[in-house]
Amino acid sequence: MDIYSPETLIPLLTEHAAMLGLAVVALVLYGALADRTVFEGGGKVRTEHFGGVDAAVAMFLVMLFSLLVFGGASGHASEASAKAPSAADMIAGIVFSEVIFIALAVGPLLGMKLRGMNLREAFGLERFGIGAVFAGAFGLLLLAFPLITETLELARVLLAGMGDRNPEPQPAGQVLAGSASLAARIAVGVQAVFLAPVQEELIFRGYLYGVAKRYLGPAGGIVLVSFLFAAIHQHAPSFAGLFVLAVCLTLAYEWSGSIFVPMTMHAMFNSLTVINLLAGGSAQN
Repeated sequence: MDIYSPETLIPLLTEHAAMLGLAVVALVLYGALADRTVFEGGGKVRTEHFGGVDAAVAMFLVMLFSLLVFGGASGHASEASAKAPSAADMIAGIVFSEVIFIALAVGPLLGMKLRGMNLREAFGLERFGIGAVFAGAFGLLLLAFPLITETLELARVLLAGMGDRNPEPQPAGQVLAGSASLAARIAVGVQAVFLAPVQEELIFRGYLYGVAKRYLGPAGGIVLVSFLFAAIHQHAPSFAGLFVLAVCLTLAYEWSGSIFVPMTMHAMFNSLTVINLLAGGSAQN
């Protein structure tokens, strides 16, 4: 029987009733957080240190990410029947992507430093101690998790309704869920848990959002940066969930004023995903 047919939709929703209820609670509470930080001006992300140079760099990054997204989409279409990459190719790809992302993260920050900016103040690195960072990140992620997971599930239902019943998982998820290479699994796990959260948060939340907030306002900045964050992962089934995750990470940054909070949330989220995949869960997240 088709699990996405109308006669089975109600049982499916019933099965997710508890998580849907938690997702509604999360939506209300994050909405209140957005109202306080974004619409009432209570956010703590500072923007005065960003100027015209940063606007130009941010525009370059937006165009670069857009090209990567469109280029990746066309590449996926042409390689749909291509042979799966070997473990060595996968590791080489990870190393190459790390070099690119490190350059993209370090370049703008180095430019700010050379202009005399205090990066510790700019990104709130001294606002909280380690314990407060972990406590805040854990609480905010715990609150956001039902909203993210139910958004992913809704996206899967909608895609199934359009005929895409078995969407391809992300390449990293495929490696963690089924690769026989221990080296490849370790490389992907290290990238997901330790490297990507630092690099992506510095680029998307720390730099791009700060610039976008100054010139587009907090609401415009959240939408732009969250869209780019979700799109750069180049996985349509995960787009909506990643967009929601990005919004929650940005609101956590606005609430705390410390880039360490969304970094830690991001690392925790990726850790849960990696553990789930290694334990034999779905590779589609």
